[in-house]
Amino acid sequence: MPSHKRSLFQALSGPQLGILVAGTLLVLLIATDHYLQSRRPAYVPTDLDRLLMLAKAHPDETIRKDLIASVASGKLVLDTAVLGASTNGTFSAPGGKPTITIDAPLLVAAGNRSGQEIAFAVLTHEYEHYLQWLHVPAVRTIHAAYAANTPLNAEQCVLKVANESDAYVASCEAARRYQWHAAIANECESIGNSQWAARFAGHVTDLPECLKTWNSMMRQDLPAPVPATAEQARTLVEHSEGADQ
Repeated sequence: MPSHKRSLFQALSGPQLGILVAGTLLVLLIATDHYLQSRRPAYVPTDLDRLLMLAKAHPDETIRKDLIASVASGKLVLDTAVLGASTNGTFSAPGGKPTITIDAPLLVAAGNRSGQEIAFAVLTHEYEHYLQWLHVPAVRTIHAAYAANTPLNAEQCVLKVANESDAYVASCEAARRYQWHAAIANECESIGNSQWAARFAGHVTDLPECLKTWNSMMRQDLPAPVPATAEQARTLVEHSEGADQ
C-alpha cells in the first residue's frame, strides 16, 4: 500500500518554500556577520576623527555649518597636534591656508561632559580667529609677519591683543549660552580691560617686541576693541603713547 506521508518540503507550496529558504539564509547571514564582527578589532577613532565629530556636534548651528562647509570646500583645514599643557588650540595660516589645530589630548578628554565643554569653547575661540582672518585684512599682516619671521610692529601688537580679546569674548559668550560650566574661567569676567591684557601679556612669551605697547595699554587701562583696519590700530597706539607722556 503506497505511503501518504510527505516531507515538509513536499508539503510546502512554491511560495512557502521560497519564504522558508529566504528566512533560513537571512538567519545564516546575520549569524555569520555577527561572528565576523566579533573577530574584527574594535574601531578606535583617530584624533582627526574626534575633531571632525566635535565640529559636527557643535551646538551653534552657524558655527557647525560653516566649519563643515569650509572644511569640505578646502577653505579651512582642521588639524590636531600635541600642543602642550598651556595651549588647547591655535589658528595659523601656513602658506596662506587657514588652519585650526586642536590639542590631541583635549580631544581624547572630550569623551566626557566637562572635557567636551572645554573642547567646544576652544573650537569656538579658534573659529573666531578664522573669521578675523577672513574679514579683517590687517589680521593677515600678522600672519605674514610670522611667515617672514619678522617682528610685529606696534599696530600689529595692538591687533594681536585685541583679536585675542575678541576670541575670548566669543568663546565665553558661547559658554554662558550653552552652559559649558567647565569652560567658564576667570578671564571671562575681565575681557577687554587692562587686567585681562596683563594676564594675556604674561602668557605670551614669544612676542617680546610687543611688551612695550602692551605695558603702555595696561598702564592706561585702555580697552581692547578689535580694530578693523591698520589705521584704527595705529590710533590706539598713538592714544596709548600719548597718554604715557
